[in-house]
Amino acid sequence: MLAERLRAALATADLRVSIAVSSNFHAARLKAAATRGITVIPPGQEAAALSRLPLAVLDLTQNHAETLAIWGIRTLGELAALPETELVARLGPQAVVSRNLARGALPHTFQPIEAAWALKEFCDFETPVEQIDSLLFIGARMIDCLATRASARALSLACLIVEMQLEGSRSYLRTIRPAIPSTDRKFLLKLLQLEIAAHPPQAAVLSLTLSAEAGQSSSVQLGLFAPQAPEPSRLDVTIARLKAIAGEDRVGSPVLEDTHRPGSFRMESFAITHPSSTCKLDESAPPHPRMALRRMRPPVPVRVQLSALEPIAFRDRQQTFKVSAAYGPWRTSGCWWSAETWNTEEWDVLAETGTGASVACLLVRNCTINQWQLEAFYD
Repeated sequence: MLAERLRAALATADLRVSIAVSSNFHAARLKAAATRGITVIPPGQEAAALSRLPLAVLDLTQNHAETLAIWGIRTLGELAALPETELVARLGPQAVVSRNLARGALPHTFQPIEAAWALKEFCDFETPVEQIDSLLFIGARMIDCLATRASARALSLACLIVEMQLEGSRSYLRTIRPAIPSTDRKFLLKLLQLEIAAHPPQAAVLSLTLSAEAGQSSSVQLGLFAPQAPEPSRLDVTIARLKAIAGEDRVGSPVLEDTHRPGSFRMESFAITHPSSTCKLDESAPPHPRMALRRMRPPVPVRVQLSALEPIAFRDRQQTFKVSAAYGPWRTSGCWWSAETWNTEEWDVLAETGTGASVACLLVRNCTINQWQLEAFYD
């Protein structure tokens, strides 16, 4: 009755089908592929129902098919009658699978076929969108869908990627990475609003795509008398607002660059490192530094008076310094192949102010443009 109903339902779609019903999935599949109409195989009769089918219904390798043809094996019944031990000794372990298929005894566990799981939302606008409020209205709904989908798998959103197709075949791509993974809709929407406000699209938006990377949400157990720390979401929003005011390259954690250029560094986003990765202080080192270099940010332009190519005095915007001793020059240069080239010489000088105070400082001359700067003081 089930087979008749199934064939009738498929016939309404103009499909001609062959149906086999069996307690073994592989037996039903092989029988339906080799016969026409409806076949019902009673339990325990799988081997008899498949015995007359040709070996072509099995997905045999070319080597196995040729060997069985030489032996004179033409049907599944003849393959099922072969002794298992001798068959494995000649054809290998894969022959056991083929023999069990021919006998209708190969076990099968149904596994659901699920669509690929991805955190991605797409919206194609009928008319170009120019207002940021309209984009945020659609983005709020898309963030809600992404957060709900991630929460269903006990995950959070670790990274939010914003893609827009603009008029004029232009594209827009930004990445939002909070300090810790989160599923807070309002917090993620606020980060999206600040990111778009700081980097608005340069044309009307034709489509909007939000995709995310999943991450594990972390929880911190505070002590009973530990002070209350600020929420990570508030820190992210504050940093995003500071970047919008001061610039992205001016907010973050300074990291030295792998270069010989003195004082070269870049700003990276704040990151929480594991306590084990922090550096330990050397107990053999002295408790206090004997000398510290206090750099001027930015360097102070100065006018230098030379004698025999050595500085003897210099003046900044306020006062004049008389050089009592000068050590140098130490010349450095590099990156001549790019726009970041540098060619400098450094002088360590001891100088006196007009009031008689002594200072130790670092003077740097940019040899490319012949410009002197007060780079640092020695404390």
